[in-house]
Amino acid sequence: MVGLWRRSRVSSTVRRMLSYRIYFDVARDGFADWNMVRFPLLIGLAWILLNFVSRILRKRNPFDVKALLGYLGVLVLTSYVAIMMYRTRHGAYERMRDAELNGGCEWVEGTVANMQPEEREGAVESFVVNGHRYSYGSHGMGPGFHLGHASGGPMKNGLQVRICDVGGAIARLEIAD
Repeated sequence: MVGLWRRSRVSSTVRRMLSYRIYFDVARDGFADWNMVRFPLLIGLAWILLNFVSRILRKRNPFDVKALLGYLGVLVLTSYVAIMMYRTRHGAYERMRDAELNGGCEWVEGTVANMQPEEREGAVESFVVNGHRYSYGSHGMGPGFHLGHASGGPMKNGLQVRICDVGGAIARLEIAD
């Protein structure tokens, strides 16, 4: 993989001796935001179901033209929202994946320092590697690594890592064995 190696405090001898395992790779792990895309469709379907049942319980015809147009309108609207969310999120994923695969990322190697772990799921976690600060939450939106400590993430002070940095986000995380 072509990339720019940033000078590290780790000597070149130590770097050659270390072997790394890939913990996260946006190109390998794929698009992970499917749940956010499904959300509007599920809301729309729940509304349609509740409206349908409500009409039956009130002894009104759930299949009259007005009701059917309402169902169709909700379905069209929620489908549109889901498609727009998919295009936005998948586009960000594709840009990050392409940057990693085509050498458009900056490789940062070093030891994790100034670790501030997420204390509860959904909080922000941050750390520094070789002068680069990374911050994310386990409920992070968009592509890139964002598995915090409270959610079982691996990051801790003193951990030797190699990061493919795309615009300040982690496209690939490798951890020394």
